[in-house]
Amino acid sequence: MGTAAPSSSSWFERNSQCLRAASTALVLTTVAVLLTFRSLHGVHNAIYLWPATGIQLGILLPVWKSCRMRLRAQIAGAFGVFFGCFLSGLPPWFALSIAFISFADVWLVGTILSVSILGFEDLKKRRNLWRFLVGAQAGPAMGALLSSLPVTYFTHLPLLKSAVSALLADSLGLLVILPAVLFIYTGKYRRISVIAPYIRASAGTFLLYTVVLGYIFWQSSYPLLFAIFPPMVVLLVSMGLEGGVYISAVTAAVGLYATSHGHGPIMLIHAGTTDRFIILQMYLAMVTATALPVGALWDERLRAEIVANEAREVYQTLLSHADDMIILSSLNSEQRYVSPACEKITGWTPEEFLLLDRQSTFHPDDYPLAELVVESIRQGKMHHQFRYRIAHKDGSWRWVEASVTAYLNPSSHEVSGYVGTLRDITEHHRIEQQRDALERDRESLEQLAQTDPLTGLPNRRAFDSTLQLEIFSSAATAPQASLMLIDIDNFKRFNDTYGHQAGDRCLIAVADALRGALGREADFVGRWGGEEFVVLLPGTPLRGAQIVAAELLRAVRDLNIPHEHSHRGCVTVSIGIAPLDDDSRADSRAWLQKADRALYESKRMGKDQVRVNLTMYEGSQDTDAIAS
Repeated sequence: MGTAAPSSSSWFERNSQCLRAASTALVLTTVAVLLTFRSLHGVHNAIYLWPATGIQLGILLPVWKSCRMRLRAQIAGAFGVFFGCFLSGLPPWFALSIAFISFADVWLVGTILSVSILGFEDLKKRRNLWRFLVGAQAGPAMGALLSSLPVTYFTHLPLLKSAVSALLADSLGLLVILPAVLFIYTGKYRRISVIAPYIRASAGTFLLYTVVLGYIFWQSSYPLLFAIFPPMVVLLVSMGLEGGVYISAVTAAVGLYATSHGHGPIMLIHAGTTDRFIILQMYLAMVTATALPVGALWDERLRAEIVANEAREVYQTLLSHADDMIILSSLNSEQRYVSPACEKITGWTPEEFLLLDRQSTFHPDDYPLAELVVESIRQGKMHHQFRYRIAHKDGSWRWVEASVTAYLNPSSHEVSGYVGTLRDITEHHRIEQQRDALERDRESLEQLAQTDPLTGLPNRRAFDSTLQLEIFSSAATAPQASLMLIDIDNFKRFNDTYGHQAGDRCLIAVADALRGALGREADFVGRWGGEEFVVLLPGTPLRGAQIVAAELLRAVRDLNIPHEHSHRGCVTVSIGIAPLDDDSRADSRAWLQKADRALYESKRMGKDQVRVNLTMYEGSQDTDAIAS
C-alpha cells in the first residue's frame, strides 16, 4: 500500500507563517509604491519619501533568522515594488530596475540591522539605535547610486540632485516607516488595550504637539520650523520611543502634504520646488534623527531606573527580613546606615541606634578591640571577624559575631568605610560557656579518677594507660625502658606501732621523695596500691635505671622517718627492676611480673636494696643486686 500524499490543507498549515509574511510584503509594498507615485501627480516628479524599504524590513526583521521565510518575503516585496511601479504607468524595464535596486537595498540594510535588531523593543537599546541610524544611511547610499540614472531619465533632474533626492527619500523612508511597522508587528505596547492608558495619560502632550505642528506647516508667513522642538521634547519624555515614532510619522506626513500644497515655512525659501523638497527632506530627517535617539535614550533611562528601583526594593526586602544586623559606616562615622534587624538585636530602632554614640554601644572591655579593627581597616586590611558585646536597650549586653569588610572610594581607591554584619550569638555563647565548663569538669573528674587522693600521685588506672602507651611507642621506635616496683619495708608494723595517721604521713612523704628524686618530666611515678609504688623510665637502659634506683633509696632514707622495726632505724624501701624485653612488649603483665619477682627477691635478701630481673625467657631467672 503506498503512502498517501499530504493534503493541500496540511501544506498550508505548515507554511502559513511564511505565506502570511510574503503576502503581506507583496500587498503592502504594492499599495505603498502605487500611492507614492499617485501622490506625486505624475511619475516624472521626484520622490520625497520612499516607503517600500521600510515596509519590507518591518515585515522581514522579525523573521530574519529563518532564511526560507525571509527569502520568500523579500522576493514578494520586490514583486510588490515591480507591480506598484508598473501599475503607476512606468515602463517594465524601469519597474524591474527599481525592484532589483529595492531588493539589494533591503538585503544590505537587513544584514546590518539583523545582527541585533529583530523587533521594536531592540531599538530602545543605545547600541542598536546607532546601528539603525548607520543602516538607514548605508543602504540608501547604495540605492541612490544605482537609481540615480533611471530617476534622472524620468524626472529630468541633474544627476547630483537625483542622487541626493533618492538618498534622502530612501533614508527618510527607513527612519519614519521602519520603526512604525516594527511597532505594529512586535511592539510591547502595540495592542490598543495596553497602550490606551498611556495615550490617555499623555493625551495633552499629543494634542499640543499636533496643534503646534499643524500651525507651523499651515502658515507660510514665519520661519517657525524649530518651534516644534519644545513640545516634541515634552512628548518624548512622556512616551519615549513610541512618542518618537509618532513624531516622525506625523511630522513627515504633515510636512510633505503641506509643502506639496504650497503651505508651511518651506515656502519662504526662494528656490525651486525640488530644492525646497530637498530642504524639507533634510529637515524631516533631522527631526526624526533627533526624536528617535532621544526617545530611545529616555526609555533606556527609565528602564535603568526601573531596574534600580526593583533592585532597591529587593535589597530593602532582604534587609527587612534578614536576622543579621547590617551596619554601613564611613571611617569617621559621619555617614551610617543600620538595617531593620537592629531592633531585634539591640531593642533600639535604626533611627534610635544612629543617635547613640558609637563607643557607648560597645562593652567597655570590648571597645579597644573595635578600635584596633577600625585602625586595621585604615591600614588596608579588608576583612575582619570578631566577637564582642553590644548594648541592649534594656541595659543588658548581647554577644554578637561581627564580620566586617572594608569598601573603597570609587575615585581615590582608598578605604573610606566598612560594612559590618552582626549576628546575635548570645544563646550560642551561653551554650559554649556551658560546654567549656562541662569540659573542665570532665577533665577535673578524669584527673581525679587517675589520681591517688592521699599522695597526689597518679593511681594504678593512670599507670595502666601510661604503660600501654609506652609499650606501643616502643614497638615503633624500639627504645630501651625500665620498670620499677617499690615497697616500703615493714610498713604494716609501722602502722601498728605509730598509728594509721602516721602511716598516711609516711606514705605522703615517701611519695614526695620519689617524685623529687626523678629528674625528667617523662619519668612516671605512681601509687600502685597500699605501700607499693611504681616507676616507669622511658628510654632508660638498665644501667641508668640502677642509678635512678640508688637515688630513690637514698631519697627515702634521707627522710629519716623513725621506724623502730627497721635495721636502719628509719623508713626504707625495697626496689625491683625489670628492663623492657620482647616478652614484655608482647604482654605488659609479664613485664610487671618480672618487676614483682625482682622486688620479692629484694625483700627476701634483706630489704633496703635493689634487685634486677634479667629473665630472657619463661622459667629462667637471674637477679643482680645493687649494693646498698
